[in-house]
Amino acid sequence: KYARDVYDAMIVEGIEMKLGFLSKLLSMSKYNRQEDLPFHDVLARLVDKGGRPNPMAVLPAIHNMFPYTDAEQMCVALKAWLDLEKLKQDEMSNSYDLDDEQAPWNEEHVIDLSTLEMISSGAARAGSSSLILLVWDILEFCGYSPTEAIFENTVVAFASQPDSLRQTFAAMATMREYGHVPSRPLIRTISYVIRPRQSNVNNGLQVLLGNEDDKLISLESLNVIMSAYAERGETEQTLDILNVMEE
Repeated sequence: KYARDVYDAMIVEGIEMKLGFLSKLLSMSKYNRQEDLPFHDVLARLVDKGGRPNPMAVLPAIHNMFPYTDAEQMCVALKAWLDLEKLKQDEMSNSYDLDDEQAPWNEEHVIDLSTLEMISSGAARAGSSSLILLVWDILEFCGYSPTEAIFENTVVAFASQPDSLRQTFAAMATMREYGHVPSRPLIRTISYVIRPRQSNVNNGLQVLLGNEDDKLISLESLNVIMSAYAERGETEQTLDILNVMEE
C-alpha cells in the first residue's frame, strides 16, 4: 500500500522516474500484486522512455492483472508489450540479410495462447472492443491461430457496444470460416446483451438485412435477432424473422 502511495505521489509531483528505477520496480512484479504497484503504468513508462525491461519481469506484470477485466490497465500493458516486441523484432530483422536468412523468432517470452484466451475473456466481461482488438493484434504478431474461445469472447465484447453490431456479426461470420459454429449459449448471450433496448435489436436487424455483404447473414445471426425479439415479447417481429429464415 505504501509503495503505491509513494508511486502515485511521484506522478502527482512530477518527479522524474529514471530507467533504472522503473526497471527495479518492474522486477518486483514477480513478488507483488497489481494492487501493490500499478505495473501496467511502470511498464508503459519504461517502454516510452526507450527502456528495455527484463522479459522475465514483463510477463509476471501482465499475469498480475488477472482476471484481466480492467480494460484500461490491460490496454496500456499489452500495447507496451507489443511495441517493445515489435521493436526487438525489427532490430533482429535489420541485423540479418533478409534476402538470404530470416531473423529468428524468440518465443521464450511471448504471451502464450492460453493467457490470450483468458485476456479475451476479461475483454468480454468488460465489454471492451479496444482490449479485444489488442488481443487480435498480438495473435497476428505471434502467429497464433484464434481459438473458438477467443472468437466467442470477441463476439461478446463487440455485442456489448450498440454501435459495434456490424463487427459482432462479422466476427460470427469469420468464426464460421475458421470452422467454429456459433453455439446456442453464445447466441443466447448476444441476444441477452442487445435485447434491453428495442433500438439495438432493430439496428441489428438492419445491419443484417440492409447490408450488401451476405456473409453476415446466417441462421446463427438471424437467431440472435429472433431470440431478442421473442424475449421482448415482440411476436410480429419474431415471425418476420422466421419468414426471412425460410426464404
